[in-house]
Amino acid sequence: MSGRVMCSVPVGINTALPPVYLNEISPRTLRGAIGAIHPFAAAIGLLVSRILGLPYILGNEWGWPILLAVSVIPMMYQLVAFPFCPESPRYLFVEKSDESATRHALQKLRNTSNVDAELADFQRDHELSKGAPRVTIGELFKDPFLRKTTFIAIGVMVSQHLTGVIAVMYYSTAIFKSAGLVHGNQAIYGTIGLGVVNVVMTLAAVFLVEKTGRKRLLLIGLGGSIVFMSLLVVCTTQSKATQLSHDSQFLGTINPYAVGSTISLVIYSIFVSIGPAAIPNLLVSELFATAPRAAGSSVAVGVNRITGFAITLAFPYIKASIEEYTFVVFVVTLAVTIVFTKICVIETKGKTTEEIQYELRHGQVMSKASRHSTDVKPGTRDVAYYKVQTEEKL
Repeated sequence: MSGRVMCSVPVGINTALPPVYLNEISPRTLRGAIGAIHPFAAAIGLLVSRILGLPYILGNEWGWPILLAVSVIPMMYQLVAFPFCPESPRYLFVEKSDESATRHALQKLRNTSNVDAELADFQRDHELSKGAPRVTIGELFKDPFLRKTTFIAIGVMVSQHLTGVIAVMYYSTAIFKSAGLVHGNQAIYGTIGLGVVNVVMTLAAVFLVEKTGRKRLLLIGLGGSIVFMSLLVVCTTQSKATQLSHDSQFLGTINPYAVGSTISLVIYSIFVSIGPAAIPNLLVSELFATAPRAAGSSVAVGVNRITGFAITLAFPYIKASIEEYTFVVFVVTLAVTIVFTKICVIETKGKTTEEIQYELRHGQVMSKASRHSTDVKPGTRDVAYYKVQTEEKL
């Protein structure tokens, strides 16, 4: 238990920081696709752990210490490989004011010596935010604009768990058994199958996010999730009703409602993977300007983890109390999440940091005329827009 507590610190850091780093090293035209690689890698890790955790591999009395130790392999790889990765060029320029290091990092990342356009973009960002106070977690909630952005980011991250994905992920084997997969290791293989679906569809999100957009893809994922979560509720209730009925016409045969439950669960996982599982970390890192990005992402990810922890603890008790109606709770929370996303979340696809900040502040897309607004002055905690010019396409 002490080891688990100590591991939680680096796990938390490595959950919050990769989306920030990927956002800051990516060209604007590939920011979404590169950002979506993070949940894709997490999906691969989850699938590998499920496979290695099979009873006849390492999920047994003698193998579980080895199973825990296997995580050392990717750790060692990262310790060796990551020092060769360049520091975030935006961080080097805006926070460290080191133009030489910034140019070197950009040239290494872009594999070209012509990085003047991006340096000019960093220069504008640096000039507009020069003299702004350093943003701490406490100051996120003191400044009205940052507080609004932080609450939107928290809402986006919490919505990831309000889909019920944690409950499905941790208790999918039990769900498959309740749906009728009770012979041998059928339920365990069904859970691994969900992991494969998650990997494939999260990879699909890497290619879809720049074409479809963050908000639209998130809404597509949420919309499909609520439809098939509702079907899952109907099928599981009917499946149990037919099992309890001694005169059921399905006795001794394949129960179509159990099959329907399994199909609904798989399609639900598809929609979760392309939307709520893939988008929130990417979107949150784009909502903040450079200065508050690390603090804002940390708060949003922290609340995300607390929410997941709470749902993980509560789900068994809810399931014991209302049994097959458990997922009605998530149908309701999905509906709330869809409304929140539709009203509060903005589209960030293809937009600069300045454009995103302007839209969050004013509730409208930044037009050419808006770029000369003097509403926000240098030295405040967000970007001053009156000097902003159209960013050159990279």
